[in-house]
Amino acid sequence: MKTGIFGGAFDPIHKGHIYMAQKAMEEYSLDRILLVPSGHSPNKTENAMTAFSHRYNMCKLASEAVPGIEVSDIEIKDESTSYTYVTLQKLKALYPEDELYFIRLLKCDRMDVSSTQVRKLLRAKSQADGDRSPKGAEMFLDAAVMSYIQANNLYR
Repeated sequence: MKTGIFGGAFDPIHKGHIYMAQKAMEEYSLDRILLVPSGHSPNKTENAMTAFSHRYNMCKLASEAVPGIEVSDIEIKDESTSYTYVTLQKLKALYPEDELYFIRLLKCDRMDVSSTQVRKLLRAKSQADGDRSPKGAEMFLDAAVMSYIQANNLYR
């Protein structure tokens, strides 16, 4: 099986992430994509990130209707710092028969958006009028992810 590995903070996961995963599946004839939300990142301050459980749940919601995309919790199962090469070694051990392809998101031509921009839109709307309606952010987020964000009071 040809498996693409697509890791990131996914804070929050947005339509650009899913689009890039689908494009990678198509372009490289992959059988599946594993979304790997980052665990204990050496590059980001964890207390500034949304809790792993929320990011994992949002990835599940964003990908549930997309054939071939699965979500892995491999990086949170270990208390140590998550390094890409270690995660890839662990995934190779879990899927020894698979051909693994590391997918790197550089820029999404279809949707020029980042998770940082989405967080800013969500926080600006929340601070402007206290309304958690998705104006602005809705175009970048799956409806189920937006509902999850609202229900869990994230990105205020």
